[in-house]
This record gives sequence, structure tokens and C-alpha cells, in this order.
Amino acid sequence: MLKAVSIECIVLCFICLADLVSTIFLVSYRDCEEGNPLMNYYLAHRIAVFIIAKVTLFAFPLYIIEWARRSRPVFAKMASRACILLYLFAYVSTVISLNQLTAAPNMETVYAQPPVTASMGLDK
Repeated sequence: MLKAVSIECIVLCFICLADLVSTIFLVSYRDCEEGNPLMNYYLAHRIAVFIIAKVTLFAFPLYIIEWARRSRPVFAKMASRACILLYLFAYVSTVISLNQLTAAPNMETVYAQPPVTASMGLDK
């Protein structure tokens, strides 16, 4: 009988925790948005409620993966690896699309003010 937790579940757990920490940081300090409407609901209440909901919503599926690994280890491993790839893709694409981290700066805004020139007193 398998007793140790699979590497895939450990990786998924770290990804979920990284998502949790980065979401709290980006929302708190970078004026970003939570992309998941359900998690945004919990985040609107308090950070502690958000953390409890997030941990609960990823701990239960990880438990199911480990439970399924007992009877179908190959399927559970393949499904876990697919979840890792899908989670990373969804996270990165959501962060980029919602918060426009890759958007080029608006050049009209950058050049709206005349450049500041340094004067060493030679113009008098």
C-alpha cells in the first residue's frame, strides 16, 4: 500500500500555495484583481476567509488524487501532471490578461510633459 505523498501532489501543493501568496501580494500591494469570481467573493470579506477558502479548495482535490492513486496509480500520476500544466497555464494567462503585465507603456502619457532640462546657470 502506498503511504508517501506523490511528487505530483507536492508540486501541486506548492503551486497552490505560491498562487495564494502571490495573489495576496498582488491584490494588497500592486492594485491587481483576483481572476476567479468565487475567490474574489471570499477575498472581499477578509484575507483570512480567502486563505481558509483557498486552502480548503485545493486540499480536498489533493486528497482525492492521493486516494485515487491507491487503485489507479498510473492514471492518478498522469492526471496530476495534466493538472500541474493546466494550473500553471491558467494562472499565468489570467495574471497577464487581467493585470496587463505585458502591456507596453502608453507613449502619449510618457511624452505628454516636456522634457526637464538641467541648467548649470549658463543660460543667464
